[in-house]
Amino acid sequence: MDYKDERQSKDFLFLMDQYARDPMGLEDPLPIDVKNLLCLKLQELPGAATFLAYKDKGPVGLATCLTSFSTFDARKAINIHDLFVISEERGLGIGDRLLQAIQKRARQMDCCQLTIEVRDDNHSARKLYERFGFEEGDPPLRFMKKGFY
Repeated sequence: MDYKDERQSKDFLFLMDQYARDPMGLEDPLPIDVKNLLCLKLQELPGAATFLAYKDKGPVGLATCLTSFSTFDARKAINIHDLFVISEERGLGIGDRLLQAIQKRARQMDCCQLTIEVRDDNHSARKLYERFGFEEGDPPLRFMKKGFY
């Protein structure tokens, strides 16, 4: 996504607010001060990338990733910071498509690994990540996709 694009930014903030309200999020609306700064701060952050998913021209999912670096491999790594699909659209493969897009980008960038954190009680997300080859690591809520390269 382009954080400067008005429509994409609006769709992103809508989805982030839905995520914040979700039981797996904050269970509260995204604070207004965060909404006002989020796109600006992400566009200033080198290596930040957000993927948006649409269905029937409406936003239904997002994944925000942050690029880091593995000192053990001397290569870039990607942490999937947020992955969210609105509740009405879950189970339809949107999360799969977002993860596929992230994996494609990681290969293009020659990344050595993908990481993601997940709540222990988020069983559906954990199943999705395990299907994609992520393995539980340390700390226990962190999943890492080993042998990505």
